[in-house]
Amino acid sequence: MAKTGRVDESVSPDVSGRSIRRIALLAGSNRGDRQVLVRARERLTQAGVNLIRRPGTWETNADAVKAICVQNPDGTDNVDAVLFVDWDVLTLHHCASGSIATSITGSYAGIDVLVDRLIRYLGVTPPAAEAK
Repeated sequence: MAKTGRVDESVSPDVSGRSIRRIALLAGSNRGDRQVLVRARERLTQAGVNLIRRPGTWETNADAVKAICVQNPDGTDNVDAVLFVDWDVLTLHHCASGSIATSITGSYAGIDVLVDRLIRYLGVTPPAAEAK
């Protein structure tokens, strides 16, 4: 078995992962990040995480979070958090607090490893690994 990269996770003490139920996913700025986003979306969906589509482009991640986290009292597509997916980093911004709920870094660990760590943070069981 090949050794994977180290995985580091930073978790906010002020945000419970179990409180986050609806997440908008955004890819990082590199073309490869979009491909990784597809895999992350598949894995999160398999685990039963409720993903909300929020298409658009923003100048910065902070602008995206600000726009996406606006809560509409009559809306059916409000989100609890925005997840930025880069090939080696997942960053989950919590809408209610405006802070980063968790940041998971895993140089060469693979997107499945990072997403499974996020899924556990959310209090959900990761789906079974696929045979290769």
